[in-house]
Amino acid sequence: MLISEMEFDLKPNQKAFLDYVNSNSFPLYLDEATPGYTFFGHVLRRRIDDPFNYGSINSDDNLVQVAESFLYDICKNNNIDINIIYRTAINCITYESEDYGDIHVDHPYDHKVFIYYINSCTRGSTYIFDKEKNITKVVEHKINKGFIFNNSFHAAGFPGKREVRKVLVSTFN
Repeated sequence: MLISEMEFDLKPNQKAFLDYVNSNSFPLYLDEATPGYTFFGHVLRRRIDDPFNYGSINSDDNLVQVAESFLYDICKNNNIDINIIYRTAINCITYESEDYGDIHVDHPYDHKVFIYYINSCTRGSTYIFDKEKNITKVVEHKINKGFIFNNSFHAAGFPGKREVRKVLVSTFN
């Protein structure tokens, strides 16, 4: 269930972060969410249930702080408490002919998901599903838009041909 949507008034450090993430010097790594479903990503805060976690931040502390400032801004704007952040990452996918990828839930425990659209692309919406995996909401891809939803099934929409869909994702409670 969608909790909140908003467009951001970017602070200078957030703008600089997005410029870096959209540059050719920002590292992205090939990952496999489920067998056969690959994407490029950059983990900033490892999953709390990652066996190699050790409670670690996987990237420069300043990058994590700026990335998670988007989450703090939307939560403050909507009176949503943050007790713990489970994971923060940049996820990047490219064109596929299907509308969306793997339908999934991020964690097997109660959590909320924050997604922020980093770049422009056609298609690339986020699909939210009920327990029977019927679409209940489509959050259109629009640069500079962020939203929060409860731990529902969801899937990333693929961008158009020769495009990339880049999002900032945090899970929290």
